[in-house]
Parts: sequence; C-alpha cells; structure tokens
Amino acid sequence: MRPNGLVVKAFDGSRKTVIGEINLPITIGACEFQITFQVMKVNANYSCLLGRPWIHEAGAVTSTL
Repeated sequence: MRPNGLVVKAFDGSRKTVIGEINLPITIGACEFQITFQVMKVNANYSCLLGRPWIHEAGAVTSTL
C-alpha cells in the first residue's frame, strides 16, 4: 500500500482521510481489471465501491432505478 494524503467527502458531508492506496486485480465475469483502491478506516455495509473510472473502463451501463 502506498501512502496517500487525500481527504474525501462522505455521503453525509463529513470528511474522511484516506490511509493509502493499492492497485489490485478484480475479476467480474470473464473480465479482469486493475483497480486503484483508496483505503479508508470507516464503518460501511460494503467492502468496496467501484466508481466512475471503472464504469467507463468496463463499458458498464448504470441503472437509475
């Protein structure tokens, strides 16, 4: 993991410090992607979020439902 001095704005408007970042391969179906993850110490109901850069790289279609 590489150090990273980013501060991100959470959904609730609070600011959270990024501990570091790491590049990891993820496999979705038959496709593999190298993703840079921002590592944070937060209580969440999910393990990771795949944001807009991944959506564009994968050619994914998002749902508005």
